[in-house]
Amino acid sequence: MKYTEGICQDGAAILKEGLPIKISEILSSLNEYDDLKYEKEQKILLLSKTELIEFLEMKKDKFSRPRSYHREWQILQDCIDNIKKMVLF
Repeated sequence: MKYTEGICQDGAAILKEGLPIKISEILSSLNEYDDLKYEKEQKILLLSKTELIEFLEMKKDKFSRPRSYHREWQILQDCIDNIKKMVLF
C-alpha cells in the first residue's frame, strides 16, 4: 500500500493508493501498526529472555560438579530465578 498526500478543497488530504481516506481510517491504521510493533517487540524480548536463561543454565552446569564452585553456581541460579520473575511490559 502506498500513502501519499494531496489537496482536498482548501486543505491537505492523505491518499491511500491515490484515493482520499478518512481520518478515522488513518487513526485505525496507525493504531494497528502500533499494536503489531508492540507485539513484535514483546516476542523479541521473550526470545531474548529465553535465550539468556538457556545460556545461564549451560554456564551453571559447568559449576555444578565441584563443591568449590558452589557460590558461583548459586549466583547463576539466583540470576536465572530473577530473570524468570521478570515481567515484560
